[in-house]
Amino acid sequence: MVSSIPATGMIPFFFAAAKNAGTLVDNFCNVLGVTGLLGSGRTELALALFGLEKPTSGDIILNGKKVKIANPIAAQKLKIGYVPEDRLTEGLCLAQPIADNIALSSLKRLAKAFGVLKRQDVIDEGNKWRETFSIKTDDVRKNASTLSGGNQQKIVLAKWLANDLDVLILNGPTVGVDVGAKQDIHALVHELANQGLAVIIISDDLPEVVVNTSRVLVMKEGGLHWLSMLPSLGDRPMQEVWNDDLGVYEYVQCDNSQQILLFAVATLA
Repeated sequence: MVSSIPATGMIPFFFAAAKNAGTLVDNFCNVLGVTGLLGSGRTELALALFGLEKPTSGDIILNGKKVKIANPIAAQKLKIGYVPEDRLTEGLCLAQPIADNIALSSLKRLAKAFGVLKRQDVIDEGNKWRETFSIKTDDVRKNASTLSGGNQQKIVLAKWLANDLDVLILNGPTVGVDVGAKQDIHALVHELANQGLAVIIISDDLPEVVVNTSRVLVMKEGGLHWLSMLPSLGDRPMQEVWNDDLGVYEYVQCDNSQQILLFAVATLA
């Protein structure tokens, strides 16, 4: 569904590798993972997909058609949503009510004739998503700052899912949330993918990427290091093993005393 997208500073072999590998998200039931160390270009890739960074070269192909995403408004028109890594400064208006935060990306849909927005419609929208995501609050008119990190992240997700999206980009979706909220978010991601939403998870948390995605793009120095197809992990344990001969970290799945290599990530050294 999305392919051949360059971010600022990406080197040419990224595009050739991406095109040779086919589309990055071509099956609605798949979740694509993008990982890499700090400075690898993974965040720039997300920003370019959402129109917050200007690509230096290459193409963005959505539903088989080449598109230009000059800004977030253009991305939203193309039914692309983006959950940023820093929800406190980029994803939320902490001093505003929970309902207002949820409705931010849906104001045009909620507005009546002549752009009039009824307060009750905003509150009803907030209550709908509070129930859907089990956001722990007794009143959506309370400020977003009153919630825990996990519930704040659910607000950011609800803000975008209130729209009819084709693609949802999650940059560090579980950063700073507790274990229970993390499990809720992961379960939601799989549910959305099964319902037909193309999901891209961008994270430096490798176990999170491995467990929740069916294929992984590993980035290094602004380019694609490799594309790995992952088997289903289920609940089987995973280990991180350093391979001194290859100079890589290998992530292996343990099953009946047998280690099955999932993928290996080269260091930047």
